[in-house]
Amino acid sequence: MKKIKDLIYNISDVLIAVLILAIASGVILWRMENAINYPKEVIKEKTEATEIILPKPEDFPSSEKEEENTEGENTDNPGNTGEVVELWVDGKLQGEVTVVLGNSVSSATDAVNEMIKAGLFESYAEYKSICKSLGKDDEKVRQGTYVYKPGLTKEDIVKSFNVG
Repeated sequence: MKKIKDLIYNISDVLIAVLILAIASGVILWRMENAINYPKEVIKEKTEATEIILPKPEDFPSSEKEEENTEGENTDNPGNTGEVVELWVDGKLQGEVTVVLGNSVSSATDAVNEMIKAGLFESYAEYKSICKSLGKDDEKVRQGTYVYKPGLTKEDIVKSFNVG
């Protein structure tokens, strides 16, 4: 009788261990799809989170020199006025620029690169020198949506999104 009792206990111990392994394997396999798709979701979020809204030519003040359309120019686009528009004149912003620094911006370099794409700075070195002249840490930036109005200087722009 004792041998049968020991046999039942041994079998039940083994069955419980197998049941635990089966449940653990099931949970791992069930969640594996989410673990595999996670990097794809992160990349998708990073590409969707950053939006730069560049100014339209009509947002800029008209320049004194307007070039005349020549035969080789595209006149199909009614918005094409042929004007040459500068974003910066005499160190002042000439048009409204909106930059969104979203979740995809994980460092100061990313943030400044978005500002460079929008035409607010020419390089990271320029941004860094402005920070240095203002006594700010060039690595401390804040996420957010920034709308820059005409008349601002590059120093004003640095002050708006740098928290250093």
